[in-house]
Amino acid sequence: MQPTQYFLFFILGKYISIINKPLPKSVPLEQRAVQILGFYISFCLTIY
Repeated sequence: MQPTQYFLFFILGKYISIINKPLPKSVPLEQRAVQILGFYISFCLTIY
C-alpha cells in the first residue's frame, strides 16, 4: 500500500470515529455523513 493511500484511510477512519460519537440532536447523522463524504472526496481529488 502506498503511503498516500494509508494516509487517506487514516483520515477516513478518524472521521468515521467522529461520526460514531454521540451527536447533538441538532445535527442529523445523515447530514454529518454526507458532509464528511464530500470532504473526503474533495480531499482525494486534491491529492490525485
